[in-house]
Amino acid sequence: MKTSKPKVQKKDAKKDAKKAERKQLEKSVIGRFSEVVTSMGHDAAQFTKELEIAGKFIAKKLSKKAKQDKEAKVAPQPVVQSVKVEPIATAEKAAEALKPKPKAPARKPATRAPRTKK
Repeated sequence: MKTSKPKVQKKDAKKDAKKAERKQLEKSVIGRFSEVVTSMGHDAAQFTKELEIAGKFIAKKLSKKAKQDKEAKVAPQPVVQSVKVEPIATAEKAAEALKPKPKAPARKPATRAPRTKK
């Protein structure tokens, strides 16, 4: 006779973890909102329902933003390869390559012609 064992699914575990994380985020946002309301001199108990709605909305938005940020960080960046330089054949060419190149003389700033009255 077969006995059925309860299967633990990874998806359910991930969903539960995400829900718990969102609930914790909601509680912290609601707590901060209530602190702001009380610091303004109002009674936060009067606004509990509105604070809960706002906290859920903000937590949902923040969790979506965090998910997008995680997905963006996962994408690998291409590696930039260095430029290969050909070896110098003779010592004379090597000496020329090491000599500092003369700089172009500095230009004087352009002066503006005086305006004439019409």
